[in-house]
Amino acid sequence: MKKLLAIFTLVLLVLMPGCEKDNNDRHSDVDYEIAVNGSFKIELISNPTTGYMWAWTNKTAVTTLDTFNREYIPDTPDRVGSGGKEIWYFRGIKRGTDIIIMEYCRSWKPNSTIDSAVIKVRVD
Repeated sequence: MKKLLAIFTLVLLVLMPGCEKDNNDRHSDVDYEIAVNGSFKIELISNPTTGYMWAWTNKTAVTTLDTFNREYIPDTPDRVGSGGKEIWYFRGIKRGTDIIIMEYCRSWKPNSTIDSAVIKVRVD
């Protein structure tokens, strides 16, 4: 048992430095960093034939970003009911940091969320 614990501890010591966050890097905690009027896109796996679509659920709380386009691209367009991806396009409208919360749900059905995404964005 002591040998197993020693091996586990050694593995942790070897792997931990790679997991450390550089506290001197003020940008290491954001998913996207853009300029005012800059843009980025997020791609989310989706299948609207199931009734589920992605919704930006905290849009009213976000002040630094807005969305300017959204599209769905099927993986196999010739196959009815196949999945694909929703692509959301965002633009920075004012300096600051915000969090976008996306939920994969049925818009007409409360508490139907089956997946979510949280994206942290800094606009400089």
